[in-house]
Amino acid sequence: MDDARVRVEREPPLATVTLDRPEARNAIDRAMWAALPGIFAELAEDRGVRAIVLRGAGERAFSAGADIGEFRTKMISKELARAYWRVVDAANSCVEACPKPVVAMVAGFALGAACPLVCACDVRVAAANARIGVPAARIGLTLGLDDTRRLVHAVGASWARDLLITGRLLSAREALAVGLVHRVVPLARVEAETRALALRIAEQAPLALRQAKANVDLIMRDPGLGSVDREEFAIDWAGSQDFVEGVEAFFEGRRPEFRGE
Repeated sequence: MDDARVRVEREPPLATVTLDRPEARNAIDRAMWAALPGIFAELAEDRGVRAIVLRGAGERAFSAGADIGEFRTKMISKELARAYWRVVDAANSCVEACPKPVVAMVAGFALGAACPLVCACDVRVAAANARIGVPAARIGLTLGLDDTRRLVHAVGASWARDLLITGRLLSAREALAVGLVHRVVPLARVEAETRALALRIAEQAPLALRQAKANVDLIMRDPGLGSVDREEFAIDWAGSQDFVEGVEAFFEGRRPEFRGE
């Protein structure tokens, strides 16, 4: 499903996905949530894209979260809430499962359902004006299990409880201290710094990045690694053209030209 309020800009090796509804602090309505899986699936197949930046339009908000204006009509009963939850979960899951690195750029507010969307990203850069939290209990709801898992993985169970129970918002520095974001930069520099970071990531070997993400996901699902052949996972990169190119480039003193093969 296409939605003009989720804007995609390709500038290889990067793509930027922007929640473009600044008049509503980039609140995400059902149509916008529904657009995200298709967008990320398409970017995952685009060989010219090596890394993805996810952001909100403007400097006031990454996103105010799910559009509360829809709650009276689209979430008021269990049946409606279940259907709405499936759309939101599919959106956050597609970001989390994207085989390419996803960098969140958080300027201003990231509230409610936008918080686990940020957590679904691999690396999170916050502007100094960022305010992040989940004040959902104030209106009588809470995050779903998968979104709660994303928050717990980012900050740990203790801080997840704090954020969910108090509904308080963390400043950028507080978010950095608990692991909710990885970097804090001045607002005037956040776009440039995020882009520079995404470009550094995009310089790495695509196959290695994909496997690194898959390894972390596997460990989170199966900490004892009892369901996999550890040896095969350890040498999955062996024989790839990217590995050969990386080694040759090192010895030749040049920048490697990875092809993702």
